[in-house]
Amino acid sequence: MEERDLPEGTPRPIVATVVRKRKVVDVRRYAYLNNAIKRMSELAMLELEPKDVVEFSHNDTGLQMGTLKVGIGELKANWIWD
Repeated sequence: MEERDLPEGTPRPIVATVVRKRKVVDVRRYAYLNNAIKRMSELAMLELEPKDVVEFSHNDTGLQMGTLKVGIGELKANWIWD
């Protein structure tokens, strides 16, 4: 089931937070981590600036799952598997 096929009111526990110069610029919510990674990677390459960071966390637990750092012509991902 893809994100667009979700019934209205479906929880979106994955939170993607864009941080620029230690300030929150944007917050987006997703139902699935794979959709969050794909969409935020696209956004990062097209619209974000070098040194911006996207933090992926879970809304229910509040735990960080990973980060996506924007560089000049590159993305660096760091995931927490513990």
